[in-house]
Amino acid sequence: MTTCRFLVDECVTADFIHGVRSHEPAIEIQQVGERGAPRKGTLDRELLLICESQRLALLSTDSTTLPLHVTEHTDKGHHTHGVFLLRPGASFREILEDLGLMHGASSAEEWIDCLRKLPFHFRAGRPV
Repeated sequence: MTTCRFLVDECVTADFIHGVRSHEPAIEIQQVGERGAPRKGTLDRELLLICESQRLALLSTDSTTLPLHVTEHTDKGHHTHGVFLLRPGASFREILEDLGLMHGASSAEEWIDCLRKLPFHFRAGRPV
């Protein structure tokens, strides 16, 4: 069983990354542009290939074009280790709870080729 590890694209704020690291230090998370991560400006198609090869789940706020790139990626026979789109209006706490559950109570293999929104349960700014 492999622990979920995350790459966050540059659409997500550095404050989000800092918050995850402060509240859940066991979660392995890096952001595009950080040392050891893909460089800023890396195209979504390339990020998906990098995430696939490094077994990273991708977090983003890009619900417009990223799902199209994910479909192209999997149609070509590639896989993801999960792509998670952060819902507008969701609180940091709600997202952090789901990341903590994914990290602590599931394996990375459970998220292969999943495209989901975080938090998983959300209605009018509140979890269901």
